[in-house]
Amino acid sequence: MERRWSRRKKVGQDVLLHVIRQQAVSCTVRDISFEGARIETGSLDVALSTRVGLSFYCPDEQEIVRVDATVVRLFHTGIGVQFSDYHDGSCGYLLTLLD
Repeated sequence: MERRWSRRKKVGQDVLLHVIRQQAVSCTVRDISFEGARIETGSLDVALSTRVGLSFYCPDEQEIVRVDATVVRLFHTGIGVQFSDYHDGSCGYLLTLLD
């Protein structure tokens, strides 16, 4: 059952995933909504409920946009995250991705 408030969109956006006590890892966002995203992480081991940070490069503004999230799903090759804290510029950037 879908529990999203906004539509989900397929993307192939690169993102830097920050996990506590691990080096940041380059990953790919497969789909995204305003509430969260599915991220291909390869063999990275991340547990449910882990708090993570996502850094998106915004080429139009030539800046990094950061969003904090919590891991809510585990997939064979990735994770599902629910966004929790939006930093400066992140809401606008997510809206442009969803447009």
